Amino acid sequence: MSKVDGQVMRLRDPYGEAVSAIRTQMRSGAFVLGEQLTAAEVSRSLNLSQTPVREAFARLAGEGLIDERRGAGFFAWRLDAVDLVELYDLQATYLRAALAPQFPQGPGRWGAAADLVESLARSEPLAATEQVFQRLVQEGRNLALQRAHLLLADRLAPPRRAEAEVLALAALGEEWGELGALLRGCACADLLIWVEQYHQSRRHRAPEIVSAMRSRAKAGHL
Repeated sequence: MSKVDGQVMRLRDPYGEAVSAIRTQMRSGAFVLGEQLTAAEVSRSLNLSQTPVREAFARLAGEGLIDERRGAGFFAWRLDAVDLVELYDLQATYLRAALAPQFPQGPGRWGAAADLVESLARSEPLAATEQVFQRLVQEGRNLALQRAHLLLADRLAPPRRAEAEVLALAALGEEWGELGALLRGCACADLLIWVEQYHQSRRHRAPEIVSAMRSRAKAGHL
């Protein structure tokens, strides 16, 4: 850090800014059409030089959030319905792996997750989904699983936003109400059934969710 006029100023971190900004754009659904991501264009939008932007692209490609094609550059993933179903399957698998070892635990085990459901589900359902799921994964005490789920959450963020347009709000409210009750009651077996039903309902609507997601992205590019 440095001092300017007696005030402490933080040194700028262009690479960190680039990673954070591009990740936020990806999660918002700005890039879901398979478009090429150019350092020149992104650097202008972020008011950064191209070098940290290229480094950020490499970092996010390593995480699987964008696609690097040798000799061609970096591209956003073009998610189709089959891809989305596979992502839902993967998240259901992660949740089952995290929850299964907790069967011997007593009541109150998922109290923190239940609190999140109650505090976020009504006002911020999009934020609630991944925050609650990540909290459940954290309860499994498997660090590798936690990291894998965080990366998956980045891939699922754009479809999550589109889900709200496809699925009825009343149905979403009922889902969260049921989940909160299961967490409070530590209904382990029923919780696993809920996880499967939650993801199955989205698998069935995957084509509609993808269509809504692409429509959102195209509207943002107009």
